[in-house]
Amino acid sequence: MTQFFGYGNLASPYWFIGKEEGGGATLEENFQRILIWEKLGKATTVDSIEYHQGLGFSDSAMQKIQPTWTKLIQVLLELEGKDSLDKEVRRHYQRNLLGRGHSDHCTIELMPMASRSTGLWLWKDIFIEYFNLKNRHDYFAKVAPQRKQIIKSLIAEHQPKLVLFYSTQADYLPHWHEISGSSEFVTEKLSDKYLFYWKKANDTLFVITPHPTAHGLTVNDFPKIGQFIKGKI
Repeated sequence: MTQFFGYGNLASPYWFIGKEEGGGATLEENFQRILIWEKLGKATTVDSIEYHQGLGFSDSAMQKIQPTWTKLIQVLLELEGKDSLDKEVRRHYQRNLLGRGHSDHCTIELMPMASRSTGLWLWKDIFIEYFNLKNRHDYFAKVAPQRKQIIKSLIAEHQPKLVLFYSTQADYLPHWHEISGSSEFVTEKLSDKYLFYWKKANDTLFVITPHPTAHGLTVNDFPKIGQFIKGKI
């Protein structure tokens, strides 16, 4: 609940912060996720490839383009000066480089429990029994403040060059503002439908983007964000 935050290398320049991890279609899968994290040493972040191999993902499954990750990968590829529009380049990056223990980035989550959607709550009976949390609202109210403080402390400790929050939902913006220290972001146009936001604070560039799977976004949009970031850092 307050110890596992995601994948990759915290001592790295590029951080991505999302709402919560996808997956977790069943309680059994979520329990398996906890067991794999324990086997990998209960670290704040773990190696994404080792973690998913532990969950039983086949090589072909791990090479299937993941809609959220592939656009975050585009940002990383733009920062490296590589072709972010090439699907096979992104596939290779996802399979072999994304979220590795010694990579130049990490992907972490505001909330700890994996879920297929924010409308799904598999933990009702367990969380009532052990934590007296009756629903997702109670879970969020109890857990989010603790995790925000930990994320703020981790940012202060490691001082990444970039922290990119990927959701512009109105109910998540206050969380990103709190983690970054203020709501004073500059607005930029991403497309006819979407905006993104940025600010610099203590040598860290904070960016808030739409979720990569937001309706109407294409693979042509996130490269623009990567190019923008490269120009700022």
